[in-house]
Amino acid sequence: MRYRDDNEHIARKRITFDGAAGKGAVGTVAMFAVTGRIFVKAIGGYCLADLTEAAPGGATISLGVTNLVAQFIAVTLALDLDVGEFWVDATPDANAIALPAICQNILIEENILADVLVAAVNGGTLEVTVVWSPMSAGANVVAA
Repeated sequence: MRYRDDNEHIARKRITFDGAAGKGAVGTVAMFAVTGRIFVKAIGGYCLADLTEAAPGGATISLGVTNLVAQFIAVTLALDLDVGEFWVDATPDANAIALPAICQNILIEENILADVLVAAVNGGTLEVTVVWSPMSAGANVVAA
């Protein structure tokens, strides 16, 4: 059994996409502002409403950090993210899934973001949760 330590924190971000800049337009979607160095113990998403795309053409989304946009979750077809599915890799799963190595035990010092490619994501809701511990004085993670 794993016990929670006193320095373990949880941050959560819920985003409803509408295709606007920073909310699903091609480009980045700010998820978490990171201050200092942190240890990401675990990170993953959950789809609360089916993602949709503005135009046919395969809108995609990934989850990473400023300089490595697929650090945590590889490029995923937006239309593959349906309500009730966990998003921890490029093939979302319902009910239960083992957390892949790339979504746990990662050191970062950059903001966490989603990256939308090809076409805008203009509908749907994702919730991303990060479990983290500080690695430097004053380190923090807050939903962006």
